[in-house]
Amino acid sequence: MKYEKDSLLLMFEDLKIKGYNLSNYKFIQDLIIINLQEFSFESLTGALCKMGYTKTNDPIFRHKEYIQELWKQGRFEEIINHNLNCLLNEALILQKRFLVKNTI
Repeated sequence: MKYEKDSLLLMFEDLKIKGYNLSNYKFIQDLIIINLQEFSFESLTGALCKMGYTKTNDPIFRHKEYIQELWKQGRFEEIINHNLNCLLNEALILQKRFLVKNTI
């Protein structure tokens, strides 16, 4: 979980250095990250498929090399759309699996 949080913070700082107004995204600095995986290295795709969901609407779904190329080209809107899609998929796993298994 530390890797994910560190990655988010690095992107946040990089965008801030590049002059982007991130005042609406300050919450990123305080995010709490939890593990949604049932086992080590379970992919987001695998988790979604187990739950019966397969459509992601993300043309670069889990292809890190594409994201790095988009970043180099300054195509930040596509990266934001990809990250939004990932967050929506992770919210689905949180709601339909994690919270169901971890309710008090």
